[in-house]
Amino acid sequence: MKQLAATPSGHDDAPAERGVPDASALAASAATSKKDAPRRWLLAGTMILFVARPLFPSESVAQTGEGIVLVMLSLLLAAGWGVWMLQRRDAAIRFGAADAAVLILLTLYCVSGFVATGTGNAREALNVVWAWIGLGVGFFLLRQLVYAGKEARAIVAVMIGLAVALSGYGLYQSLYELPELRAEYARAPEGMMRREGVWYEPGSVARVQFENRLNSREPFATFALANSRAGFLATWLVVAVGLGV
Repeated sequence: MKQLAATPSGHDDAPAERGVPDASALAASAATSKKDAPRRWLLAGTMILFVARPLFPSESVAQTGEGIVLVMLSLLLAAGWGVWMLQRRDAAIRFGAADAAVLILLTLYCVSGFVATGTGNAREALNVVWAWIGLGVGFFLLRQLVYAGKEARAIVAVMIGLAVALSGYGLYQSLYELPELRAEYARAPEGMMRREGVWYEPGSVARVQFENRLNSREPFATFALANSRAGFLATWLVVAVGLGV
């Protein structure tokens, strides 16, 4: 009898009680999702840059400017974020103590770099300044674009997954790739160097450094130095352990 009394017709055909979403609620949800789409695309682009950065050597950024393309792309994303913010009525910039600390650090590096342009190698100093600007812009974008805890957890999961992948690549290098390169160099050193696109005078310091690097048992994965790889892996190992305890 209670069920029959639910509606005037005697049937429980009320949409809300059947679990059918209200049309206005669906429309509001769709509008919110459409409004939030630019933020999600900007966040995806920012994460692509963060993932791409460890996938190629960057230790010689001062000499060669490696990674400057990613810096320019990060500035392009920042410009896109600025356009999106101008279109919003509820726009607000997040800025706290951590942001202030990063801004101070970035300012000090920029001032130091510009001073170095007059006392040292101007090109190398500017390359380093741009690299730090890219890091600062990346941090700023994540602070402004990550809204939910699940998004932060997803970002951490992606970076930990990247660390695991680079760790696996290091194992592959140790067990297979580097032994193969050492064997090839022992058979035909000149041919091996030509294939790699390098050549050093026999007995030169550069040749000795190349051989020492080749004979090293320390894998370096996508980095130029084993220490750089170790630093990247150690950072995300600490994060993973912190999440697990």
